Amino acid sequence: MTTSILQSKRQIIRLFFLLCLTYGVGFFITAFLQTPAQMEWYDTLFHSSLTPPPITFALAWTVLYALIAISAALVWKKGGHSIFFVQLLIQIIWSYAFFVAHALWFGFAILILLCLVVGLMTFAYLKYSKLAGLLLLPYFVWCIFAAYLNLISAFLN
Repeated sequence: MTTSILQSKRQIIRLFFLLCLTYGVGFFITAFLQTPAQMEWYDTLFHSSLTPPPITFALAWTVLYALIAISAALVWKKGGHSIFFVQLLIQIIWSYAFFVAHALWFGFAILILLCLVVGLMTFAYLKYSKLAGLLLLPYFVWCIFAAYLNLISAFLN
């Protein structure tokens, strides 16, 4: 009984840590890489007709960060730490390349890499927990959609 209580407390602490980390990355990206000046530049770009309104990005990432953290928490003891941190780092690199460096084609290449990493992460997590892998599917689809949007922006600008 005591062991299961300790394990559930550890799981809650682990989930809290992972939620803080993923949302922390999102906050860092928003606060330092997607500043109002960078967003003004973004607004001057020609975009795909499928580009959603800005609020969609905020809502999508709010949900995606929760799914990523929950998925990672489900497999944390079984492995998958490295790929979790790698995909967070790639998110930061893409935001810098796209919003700060204005390197649209390089940003597209980074998003292709992110799609590959998230795909690998999804398959790796599926081995440990079907739920953990399934929770990453919306993130994988979002990455593909983001790569499409980035590609169209690179072509049009």
